[in-house]
Amino acid sequence: MEWERNEKADRYEIEVDGFIYNNGISTIYLHEGLVPLTTHKYRIRGVNSGGTGEWSQIFSVTTYPYEPHIPENVMAAADKTEITLTWYIASYATSYEIEIDGTSLVEVEEPSYKHDGLQPGTNHTYRVRSKNITGVSEWTSPVTISTSLDTGSAETAITNVAAVVTTDSIVLSWDAGAFFCEYEIEVDGLLLDNGSNTVFAHTGLAPGTYHDYKIRLKNTEIPNDWCVVLTVSTLPEPPDRTIISDYYATNNSIQIWWEPVDGAVSYDIEVDGVLLANVSDITYIHDALLPGTAHQYRVRARTLLDVSPWSELLEIATSTTTFEVQCAAGEEFDYTLLAINVQDFPG
Repeated sequence: MEWERNEKADRYEIEVDGFIYNNGISTIYLHEGLVPLTTHKYRIRGVNSGGTGEWSQIFSVTTYPYEPHIPENVMAAADKTEITLTWYIASYATSYEIEIDGTSLVEVEEPSYKHDGLQPGTNHTYRVRSKNITGVSEWTSPVTISTSLDTGSAETAITNVAAVVTTDSIVLSWDAGAFFCEYEIEVDGLLLDNGSNTVFAHTGLAPGTYHDYKIRLKNTEIPNDWCVVLTVSTLPEPPDRTIISDYYATNNSIQIWWEPVDGAVSYDIEVDGVLLANVSDITYIHDALLPGTAHQYRVRARTLLDVSPWSELLEIATSTTTFEVQCAAGEEFDYTLLAINVQDFPG
């Protein structure tokens, strides 16, 4: 934080997430050791021998997110003049970059890209990485695929390829290219004859493992080019229970933090029994509360296809009202409090 110097101020006080600090004569304050994707509130006032000035407006600032995860399950499908890439949404990604043939770079916001205007029978290689304001992920492994040859037939392409994945299996399916046609599929480097089946089931796999597939129409004389190239992973084990790691309470607000969960794309928060869904931060501020009131929280993580168990239920109370008196050491002063509608006061 940096602000303009006030000529009447001998020093400055800054309130950071409810705590007031003496910043001396410096007009710069550095808040360190923060967690990514957490929101913090600040306000500043000047102080001199005559007293304290008015607080500035409140500045609410959110730290940058974690670096985005690498995209998973990149799939490429080709016809004569275009190649379509798709992949799974990457955690913390706001956009994606596609490297084409090692030279050009294209940025897209959605997890798909269509490369069109291509010549039949040409090879193209792609890599994908995710991006956000913090930085970029590692590149995916290269995917190389050829557009189909211009044979004058519309039935040389394989279309509408889909992959259904579980923790221990990958099932591929596609539309038939033509009547009575047969297919070959290369699975992790092993060539298999799939006959006329348009479904291939790869079972007995380990959770979270990657597998490479290529599919083409079978030709007994000269092998056709691969029509589809995919790198697909099985689902990981379900995410672990979310852990609320820290909290901070003032007399009118409560902020909680939780540990990030690998593979999470968002979080659900239950606040006093009310569900708040699809929160991207790993912190939550509950404000406009009454002093001395108790509130309950629990959190769970959402991955692309699963949710974690709820965290342990945490009950936190706002603090009671505090009062600050400015005086010199040894100085006597009178202090009067007026309370209205006091209940259950012990003494």
